[in-house]
Amino acid sequence: MAELFIPTAQQVLAEDPVGGFDQLSQDFASRVLRVFDVLGVYVGNLKPTSRQWAIAKRICEKIAPSLAAEQISTVRPRHFQSAAYFLHFLCKSAPRKYHAVLRKLNWGKLDSVISNDWANMPHDTEVLLSALHSRPQVRHLVQKLIADRADRIVQFPPRLMLIAPEVGVAHIAKGGILRLSHYNLVNWSFGGLALAIVGEARRELVEQAVSPFIADIARGLSNYSHDFTGPAEGLVRVVIEYAPVAWREVLGKIDPTVAEKCLSECLAGDPDHKRTAATVIESAINLDGPVGDLARRLRVQFPKASTGPTDPPRFFNTHGRRRRKK
Repeated sequence: MAELFIPTAQQVLAEDPVGGFDQLSQDFASRVLRVFDVLGVYVGNLKPTSRQWAIAKRICEKIAPSLAAEQISTVRPRHFQSAAYFLHFLCKSAPRKYHAVLRKLNWGKLDSVISNDWANMPHDTEVLLSALHSRPQVRHLVQKLIADRADRIVQFPPRLMLIAPEVGVAHIAKGGILRLSHYNLVNWSFGGLALAIVGEARRELVEQAVSPFIADIARGLSNYSHDFTGPAEGLVRVVIEYAPVAWREVLGKIDPTVAEKCLSECLAGDPDHKRTAATVIESAINLDGPVGDLARRLRVQFPKASTGPTDPPRFFNTHGRRRRKK
């Protein structure tokens, strides 16, 4: 059926590359072909076959790089994520055509489109910049775009720290905020990686970066098995290593009653939950007070599972590919 659909998909993408892919991505490119996989779930036995890759490549054949580049250069902010997803798919399925699109991008037009978004940096803008940064050929242009407009950023997004680390560290050094939490939800994965970058560059800045978000981190850990937005182990271990004062404050704000039930569920759950819970317990095992009592009870109940990991911390789930380098 997918092979029979190729001419229709080609026509859709030829007429409107970004908008057309937005119609195809979730059902066709993702669930049928499995080549559109931003979360990295199609691995092992689920990874796409050579036949699926061939179909994906064929449906890109009639895309005109000049038209795709013009669309991305002038895309409206509400379609930033759609443009990023299209670039991700094109990069994986037809890398030569992807590079041709990047060569034809009008960076002046793109800058004017996103110029109003630098202060608060919506998620879709981050996703688009990350998609553009993923290829070495234009990486320096994305970094320059961020560096030239860094003074407009109020709260530096963790994802941008991975793109322009020097700019992010300088932002924090000048008293700026690293946006570890947004709408009270902690960005465990990218936030942890961003903190690791800060710690390796200027370890004395990690306490400063974590301090505004102590309550959010404590709340997120207390409800971790129910409020799961990404593996927390990496962020937790970075804070323990580089910001011990802030971590003690986090432990002091954890609700022991809620956390005991939550951590128990985590210790009996998937590896990411288990490692995070064990890390928290290991850090609190010798403390006085309710949180220390909680840690010791769970150690008795889960003697092996509650032992903190000693290998390099994980910043993404077990399907993720990026972990902290030692």
